[in-house]
Amino acid sequence: MRDEYNLMGTFFNPTKAECKEIGTRMIAFDFDSTINDMGEPLGRYIATMLECEEDEVRGYGPGGERTFHFQKEGVSDDTVSQLVHKYVLEESPSLLPTPWAMEVLAYIYEVTMQPITVITYRPFDSAQVTHDWLAENMQVPFTLIMLHGMQKDVVLRRLDTQVFIDDRYKTVSLLEKHVNVSVLYSRPWNQGRRTPAGAMTVTDLRGLIPIVNFMTRKNILRWPGNVPYPDRIGRGKLVDLYA
Repeated sequence: MRDEYNLMGTFFNPTKAECKEIGTRMIAFDFDSTINDMGEPLGRYIATMLECEEDEVRGYGPGGERTFHFQKEGVSDDTVSQLVHKYVLEESPSLLPTPWAMEVLAYIYEVTMQPITVITYRPFDSAQVTHDWLAENMQVPFTLIMLHGMQKDVVLRRLDTQVFIDDRYKTVSLLEKHVNVSVLYSRPWNQGRRTPAGAMTVTDLRGLIPIVNFMTRKNILRWPGNVPYPDRIGRGKLVDLYA
């Protein structure tokens, strides 16, 4: 549906017609902990609000690996969700971007000439703070797509998106079937799994530069002069030269 909050370039559970209006988007991005650096500050906030240690609010899998969700014994999931929502509305506007995110996104806009597409599951009433953060921090045009009850793969198919990057292990795994390159942004809560998620893993958005160069038929070694060149490490299902 169209933006009921009168925020330019913002869509809520976009229809097929609205996705057609947005147009094809080569690459799209999750928001929290991918473009902004939310994961660890949010955990500290929840622990403070519940008056406990950080380890007590983090979810852990059967093998001891950290998981995406927060939880605490004796505290309902609804209470934790309310704290997350409160944080998004009141605290997230002050979050910093992830390392080199703004510089890389500016480069991606330069070579694709498409607005940066951000797809997030944030509640609709957080549209204003989300849009304001992007408007304040982004150096280039963007499209914000907010979802509730609609899966990301539906929107990605409608936009014919080829590359999507997210920090949630489950999301990246599921999207392997729907986008050509499903990319995992390496975070403590998505590590330690038996099966790698996605086609590749990056430690920050700089890992996307060679992919975008290839897709836009630029020299694969082209590199923006204002972005430091990271060390090379081989890992994952494909060799990730830039993580």
